[in-house]
Amino acid sequence: MPVVFPPALAAVIFDMDGVIIDSQGAANRALVKAAGRHGVRLNVAELDDLVGASEEQFWNYVKARHGLPAPVSFYAASYDENEEIASYDETLLAPGLYALFDELRGAGVHTALATSGSRKRMNAVIDLFQLAPWLDVALCREDTPREKPAPDLFLAVADALGVAPVECLVIEDSTPGITAARHAGMPVVGFLAFAGPSSIRPGAHSYLNGFEGLGFAGVQQLWAAARGAGRR
Repeated sequence: MPVVFPPALAAVIFDMDGVIIDSQGAANRALVKAAGRHGVRLNVAELDDLVGASEEQFWNYVKARHGLPAPVSFYAASYDENEEIASYDETLLAPGLYALFDELRGAGVHTALATSGSRKRMNAVIDLFQLAPWLDVALCREDTPREKPAPDLFLAVADALGVAPVECLVIEDSTPGITAARHAGMPVVGFLAFAGPSSIRPGAHSYLNGFEGLGFAGVQQLWAAARGAGRR
């Protein structure tokens, strides 16, 4: 019988909001303002539950929860995405991220971005923080028919990279993202650097407090821990 070797790590796929950038505060301010235009006052618990939701998922929730009468498209059109993007000048890039990209690139590991955000927001973040040289693939919600928690986006990234899903490690901060990665058959690490005590999302195979000092060896340890947890 031939020896079957375990898969090697070929790619690390990063979520954007809450992983690459600490954008939740800016997003919450913009969402509260947008909902307020329609007479809806969102509370803190609702905002916490909506972490990782796409624009359509957000407005579907608000429409159903608060009884708004118009189609979702009407409310989505009222959201000022440019206002949110303008606030990114004050947004923190995850400390240690560039150094980690450099180590992964040196080890021959692909790096990719998979976000539920729009292409406009994704490209704005990539441009603002000069991420293009570090990303082999960057895909957003417009690139697949279904959004997270469906696995489509992560599977599309793996396909674009030419690697198997089982060879990918996902770093996510939200419940929809963690669920999507698991459905894609990918080990997933829950990212906690920007999460409050009530914002830790269950379901990840392992957890990470931040990128500073992580390095390739640390990623390999996370990979091994996540794969081990996934087999249990």
